[in-house]
Amino acid sequence: MRTVRRLYVYAVTFISLEIVVWGAISLLRSIICTGKSVCVGGDLSQGLAAVLVGIPFFLIHWGLAERSARRDGEERASGVRAVFLYGILLATLIPIVQNILAVLDHLALQIAGLSSSQAMFSANQTWTDNLIAIFINAVFAAYFFANLRSDWRVIRPGDAFADTRRLYRFAWLIYSLVIVVAAVQQLLRFTLNVSSIGLNIGFRASGAHGIVLALVGVPLWVFVWRMIQSSWAEPAERDSTLRLGMLYFLSLAGVITVLSSAGVMVNVILHRLLGEPMNLAAFISKISNSVSIGVPLAGVWAYYGHRLRLAIADSPDAPRRAGMRRLYAYILSAIGLAATFIGLSLLLAFVVDISIGGILWRGPGLLSRLAESLPLCWWGCQCGYSSGGHFRLKHSLQGMSAIMPAVRSSAGSISTWPCSPVWSAG
Repeated sequence: MRTVRRLYVYAVTFISLEIVVWGAISLLRSIICTGKSVCVGGDLSQGLAAVLVGIPFFLIHWGLAERSARRDGEERASGVRAVFLYGILLATLIPIVQNILAVLDHLALQIAGLSSSQAMFSANQTWTDNLIAIFINAVFAAYFFANLRSDWRVIRPGDAFADTRRLYRFAWLIYSLVIVVAAVQQLLRFTLNVSSIGLNIGFRASGAHGIVLALVGVPLWVFVWRMIQSSWAEPAERDSTLRLGMLYFLSLAGVITVLSSAGVMVNVILHRLLGEPMNLAAFISKISNSVSIGVPLAGVWAYYGHRLRLAIADSPDAPRRAGMRRLYAYILSAIGLAATFIGLSLLLAFVVDISIGGILWRGPGLLSRLAESLPLCWWGCQCGYSSGGHFRLKHSLQGMSAIMPAVRSSAGSISTWPCSPVWSAG
């Protein structure tokens, strides 16, 4: 019953607090209306209504939560309270980072001579709108951070707060990594397309976005990752299941994305080898997205895959080490097997269609199916190789180079069969 009461009190407190925060932001944005041709009066009334409705609910329920926490040590150390406090920090600090990105992005676009409509975030907002959001969120974040620090002084080590803090840190790690990957993706997209097409408006915006994301994301990631690494000096942090799960997730997300991007690039190359007209600019345009997302995720895979291997090697239990290695290999093998099965199915359907279906193998539909099936087979084989610990790219490329002449020659021989409907149709 006490758990249900906690859930109710902290859920209403969280919701009412968010209403107050964003109501206050909307109210101040309406009052301080600078840099806008039209100031909407409806925003003022909506913000004022949100603040007037939200404040009583927040004060009543937060007061109940604080009184219970001061009277009862178990209440203060409960997992529900820990989730609430760390959740509030995420709900206030992440908007601060987002609005910092918006301010810097508007500034970078202005320096590049581009319109603010090209902005990544808050294209219709001014710098005062972003600063108001930063200020209001910072005030509430500081208040609840002080409450969290006071709770840590009185709770016992090993309580639910430690698990929630660990999850909170990993949430920041993923968020900062997303920003860093997006920064590299935007910069690579800018570099690839400018080298082949030229400096047009869209790619200039990508360059500005990439610089801003890197300026914010890289320091944030370094700070969060160092904080996580320093916490591994504690045995409870070093041996936590969440730590291993996060390393598994980052490593697998990296390898799957890299192989998917490589499969897309192989698809484009096969289209060109099979006769599709494509100049250099069109080729780079088609592979730029895959390259720009594959390269940063390759770095994530390489780094966190290495950290995962170190974490597995640090395990003192030999059977547990072997089990963790097998788990990684089995996940990759299962994904690779599914991709290989789909690729072989498409390849077999292609062979059947050109042999007895009476369809020209160079038709646009079949050409696309052939160019899709071979990368899937390649992708599945690479997952199999990777699961065994040997990423043998050159062997796969050798296999692809051996398959291509065979496909060409088999298609040519099929078209010369006397009984072939393909020949009679020609």
